[in-house]
Amino acid sequence: MGVPEFAAPGEPGFLEAETKLVANLKKTALAALGIAARTFGDKLKDQQEVLADCADLVIAAYACESALLRTQKQAARTGADGTGVAVMADLTALCVNDAMEQAAALGRRALANTLAGDELRTMLAGLRRLTKHDPAPRAKLHDRIAAAAIAAGGYPL
Repeated sequence: MGVPEFAAPGEPGFLEAETKLVANLKKTALAALGIAARTFGDKLKDQQEVLADCADLVIAAYACESALLRTQKQAARTGADGTGVAVMADLTALCVNDAMEQAAALGRRALANTLAGDELRTMLAGLRRLTKHDPAPRAKLHDRIAAAAIAAGGYPL
């Protein structure tokens, strides 16, 4: 059973942009770790800063994918206009947007500590392509989340 389609033809699908960003976030984490493993080999265990940056990328990818899947599951269960789905979608969008900004910085740091010269510039260009995204309207998202929390008298979900 797949996730239902909530968008009209020609419109972006429900959390379509976030789905693509989460996929790119996962690719970013795998690429950073793979490049570090290729560069350092068995000595990777001694590169604690690189490993920490890669771990943070993996954690961000996991958290965003979890939020995305939970939101899609709730939407499939109750419909796109169902209980809590709008708030969950706003929280997911905020989470993914913040993670993409964080991933760009973490990826740059990991690559800078791993590569040099032309290879570094080439990989940084690839990282920019993977982490490119339109910024989310944070103030609007925060306002809608806060309004839902106030209306619920606490945690809105």
